[in-house]
Amino acid sequence: MTTSEHNTTVFEIFVQGKFCDLELAAIIHTLQTANMVHGAQRFAWRIISDRPGIVQGAGACLVRAEPVIPDHCLADFLIVISSRTADPAIWMARIRSMRRQG
Repeated sequence: MTTSEHNTTVFEIFVQGKFCDLELAAIIHTLQTANMVHGAQRFAWRIISDRPGIVQGAGACLVRAEPVIPDHCLADFLIVISSRTADPAIWMARIRSMRRQG
């Protein structure tokens, strides 16, 4: 999903209930800092989940997540943040779809 016009690399951040708030903050802060250092929007991201809408982390963090649609809107990279009790079936299927895409 890298756009050749702007060379933007897109990350999907997959969250499941009780995800680690600090991990999400660290990832987004790193991408924001990279864009700031680069001087342009080089990295973009979107938050997705198997339960779209408002997803609560382990602490007080709430995020609005887009739905996971099989074989649709695949990003360049997938970052998974979940809890110890999370079901990996959804994001593993997403990884397989991304591999088929290339």
